[in-house]
Amino acid sequence: MKRLITTLAIAGALLFPALALTVPAGAAIDIFKHSCSGAASSSDVCQSVSEQQKSGSNPVINVLKAAIETIAYITGALAIIFIIISGLRFITAAGSPEGVASARTSLIYALVGVAVSALAGSLVAFVLDNMH
Repeated sequence: MKRLITTLAIAGALLFPALALTVPAGAAIDIFKHSCSGAASSSDVCQSVSEQQKSGSNPVINVLKAAIETIAYITGALAIIFIIISGLRFITAAGSPEGVASARTSLIYALVGVAVSALAGSLVAFVLDNMH
């Protein structure tokens, strides 16, 4: 348990400073600002970029969100399977200290995996939602 807390503390100490270094969305460079002026503004690319900027949707971010959602569903299904397997291992241990310890360890790992997956998914979703 002490090792788990130490690992989580180190991971948090490494992760949270990285969040402070992220570039604000307003600092992004608009590469189409000058190239879509004048006669070029009627081109298909400039009109498509203009529509995306007005709607606020970005197809890359939408694909990433869909991929993260899919990974979250798969992770949730795997976590439920591993929790059920851990429960069955508890039942089949029949009081054996080694079997109970092994089942408890696998249950803890499954729950930690769910927590890490949920935090990672929410962190990525937060970053993608704040990108413009």
